[in-house]
Amino acid sequence: AAETDPPPMQSLYDYCSSSEELVRVFWLATLCREVVYQASTEMEDETYGKVSKDTSVGSWDSLLRKLRVCLFVSLRLYGQQLGACPISIKAVEKGDNFSVFEWLARDELSMTQNNDEIISLENACRISNHSFDPSKEEGDDRFKVLQKSCFSSALSEDERAEYLVDFDDDDRLGAMLLFMKPHNIPDMLVAHRTLLLAHRWGKNPADLTILHSALVALKSIDPVEHKRIASSLRLDIWQSRVRPVYRALLMGFDDVQEVSQEIVAPLFHDPEWVKALNEIAAYVLDLLAEIKWHESERIDLWDTDYDEDSSTWPPVGDCVVLKRLVKRNRAIFESALDAHRMLLKALKLSKNISSHSQCIPSFYDLFTPSMMFNNAVSHPEEEEKQHSFLQEAIVTYARNYEGPNLESLSLGEVESLADLWEFDMVNVRTLFLLSMYEFGKDNIVDEVLTKSASLVSVQHFCDDGVEIICRRLDYLMGEESPFDVSNVIGSLDADMCDWVREKAEESDPLVDGGILDVPIGSTHLFGLRLLSLAASAEIAKDERVKIHSLIVLSGTIVKSLEDETASSGT
Repeated sequence: AAETDPPPMQSLYDYCSSSEELVRVFWLATLCREVVYQASTEMEDETYGKVSKDTSVGSWDSLLRKLRVCLFVSLRLYGQQLGACPISIKAVEKGDNFSVFEWLARDELSMTQNNDEIISLENACRISNHSFDPSKEEGDDRFKVLQKSCFSSALSEDERAEYLVDFDDDDRLGAMLLFMKPHNIPDMLVAHRTLLLAHRWGKNPADLTILHSALVALKSIDPVEHKRIASSLRLDIWQSRVRPVYRALLMGFDDVQEVSQEIVAPLFHDPEWVKALNEIAAYVLDLLAEIKWHESERIDLWDTDYDEDSSTWPPVGDCVVLKRLVKRNRAIFESALDAHRMLLKALKLSKNISSHSQCIPSFYDLFTPSMMFNNAVSHPEEEEKQHSFLQEAIVTYARNYEGPNLESLSLGEVESLADLWEFDMVNVRTLFLLSMYEFGKDNIVDEVLTKSASLVSVQHFCDDGVEIICRRLDYLMGEESPFDVSNVIGSLDADMCDWVREKAEESDPLVDGGILDVPIGSTHLFGLRLLSLAASAEIAKDERVKIHSLIVLSGTIVKSLEDETASSGT
């Protein structure tokens, strides 16, 4: 018979190929193969070898090997969703029901979700001398090895984790990678682990370590070499996992159908969980922002850089899952991306949702399914509201900062938000330093002020700094002061004292609740630093003279109090 001839007992052959009852059809196929073998052998003997039994028996041998693979996969991954339908030879060969890469990724995650450990496992299985292909003749006499691997699916999670160590021990063979070596393509496997871990987190949103593991896997996919896969995965994580949860957090569950209110709503009362989710959401947005597209690029084009292999079964070819994912990929609008980032950063600085709605473009449309694919729309008073919000955030940051002493002028989320709003960072840093002095936290910023003169507006800082010193000195020389400086008042320049008082009364503090009861030594040192800044920036001479006069005034008071303390001590 020619190779293109139908197999003997074709109706039974077709039944075995399409049946989902793998154990039964395996036994049936074994019996059929034996019948075909006996009949073909007799025919070969009768024709003196002109009609070979190999072709007739070979088609059933091939069928049994395919059934062996299906049985192995179904038992090794028992209880897991293998694809779009129950597994059978016919369903696998259809091509769009299953992904072998997904099977392998599921098997990897059954042992560990640590990405580095899985990479080591993949490398070890690639070079193991225990590896063989059960879809080929080499697997015919090694069925016990596959059995041992299947037995491990009944073990506990901790016991299965031991297979990372003994994955190719003669008595404890485990990893599916050993038996599907042609599909050991790391980039495809890590992409599926990302999807599976994200799906796993969707079922257990309280455990953010699962989502973190998904992002570790996602980050390991090169966004240059595998741009379309990386892009589509990042977008899918955002759209299907992070976005709906955040929409529910901000706006309620009325228009969110993707998550269970019963499961997710209680988590919103856990501030640590919400904080961690915010960090993850911001990270996913940063990942999305990393990938840029040119107008000529096809975003949804499926292209692979691995070789197809039809010598194994199932053959190595297109991954139906990732191919569909890439086909759904879309370009996101930068303004929409920035609006989401603005809101996440603003939420870290203030929980006042009403203030966010006035500062963030398209606020009420954020985190909806279509928002990323449309331009964010600003409103007329937005810039003014952003300015007020940021100023309040800077003051709050300064009020709450207690140490350690600053070594650089890095303001964290305040600076990131200011950058997104395209505010002048020089003014932002200047306002922060002035606020720190308003709150009497001189010792925290004295050192950084000296090193960061080029990062602030010296004119602005000196003008407001003079007012801060005047308010402090006026308080010290006033009736509410805890210090008695009446003994030294007479030795001070009266005109200068009057000027200090007038300046203090005319000036408005930058902050509410500023601290005036600051050690006079700190105020004196502040004046010295102001004079040094003014000299380096060529501030007008008369302004520098005033600063010098304030230094003399504060120095006189310092000396008087020191002398008074010394005399009282003796």
